[in-house]
Amino acid sequence: MRVGAFLAAAMMSSAVPSAASPVLAVAVHVRPADRDALRRAVETSQTARLKQWRAQGLVTGFRLLFARYPDSGQWDAFELLQFRDEAALARWRKAASEPFVAKVLALAQSIETTPGEMVRREGGHSRHPAVLVIPYEVMVTPAEYASYLDGYTIPQFRGWMNAGVLDGYDIIMSSYPAGRPWAALITLRYRDDTALGRRDAVVQETRSALASNRAWKELADSKKNVRSEHALAVADEIASEGDVQ
Repeated sequence: MRVGAFLAAAMMSSAVPSAASPVLAVAVHVRPADRDALRRAVETSQTARLKQWRAQGLVTGFRLLFARYPDSGQWDAFELLQFRDEAALARWRKAASEPFVAKVLALAQSIETTPGEMVRREGGHSRHPAVLVIPYEVMVTPAEYASYLDGYTIPQFRGWMNAGVLDGYDIIMSSYPAGRPWAALITLRYRDDTALGRRDAVVQETRSALASNRAWKELADSKKNVRSEHALAVADEIASEGDVQ
């Protein structure tokens, strides 16, 4: 069966219908020697700024992450801002001008800002989660990829949530993916480090259980033709409020 055909079939039973809302995904890179200073800045000044933006109604939610390990080519701090609609994003641009406070900007070697849409989201209530951030290249249309998420990806996430290791996830699609490091970005909030340590075992258990479903198995067999996974980042959550919590 062609990829598009069974992706279209999966769309008939969409697991998580969701009205997409605008997001900005902002990655900050610093010198390894500046990571401690960056963490202090995001824990204090940047967190306060994000809470202020939400209190003012400029954002409906935010997530602020810090990479656990220095890693060439990976970000050190990552911020996800969610907006009610495009008009709200325009108001934020006028009021805020920059996604990070001056203390962070002074340390930054480079910043990548990716406009996108939050296309799927569920759960996310742990106080001290271990977060995986996984970028993907996508080789099908956005509609086909959304069907793939509903038919293949989200059933696994729900299995991990039922197993008690995953508390929630966000799935973001880049609005302008050409030349960008990713077209789709998934954040997975594991309950704690112990839950993260069970990741591989729970993945295999869930996939074994789902393999008896013919539609899911066809999607699983096609995944190399749908998306390509890039290097993931392991992060701590510094702050989170609102729609992306």
